Amino acid sequence: MSKNRKIVLSVIALVIAGALVWYYSYNKPQPKQQKSYHATIHQLPNSPSTNINSSKSLSPSSGVNQGSSTNNINSVQITTSPNQWASSSSGNIVLQDPIANQTISSGFYLIGTANVPTVFYNLLDNQVGVISTNSINVINGKFSAVVNFKPVSQSGRLDVYSTDPNGKEINLIEIPVNFN
Repeated sequence: MSKNRKIVLSVIALVIAGALVWYYSYNKPQPKQQKSYHATIHQLPNSPSTNINSSKSLSPSSGVNQGSSTNNINSVQITTSPNQWASSSSGNIVLQDPIANQTISSGFYLIGTANVPTVFYNLLDNQVGVISTNSINVINGKFSAVVNFKPVSQSGRLDVYSTDPNGKEINLIEIPVNFN
């Protein structure tokens, strides 16, 4: 074998080896290190329900925890007084529970009245953003759901709103909340 041919074959072998090293270093599976947050909304016992399940697929890095919402109108007792309730500026949505600055735990009741067919909520953690979001049907002017979540910080905000036909948020209520 000639000297030039050996050099050419050596260069080709080095190029192939380099290409393989490059390929495997950039295409190997990366270990998952992100935290995973879960939000679920459960139906209360002995209550009529309408399930609304979202088909959105959200990654843990988005900070959003998607759950399903179940209406629980007949089995919920309101424990707050009307002077504590929050209302949208239009009066179309009234949030009866939780109230502003209340400490909530996973499994809290989201209760209110509305003059719209559907209300939406976003539960935000002050550190990571949205930790739960979904929609709830309004039945006979009332809505209610049990919300489970996993907070990162000790405080956040609950937004309750409806949307116009274009999907724009309207009738917004924002209250600060603390997490237990």
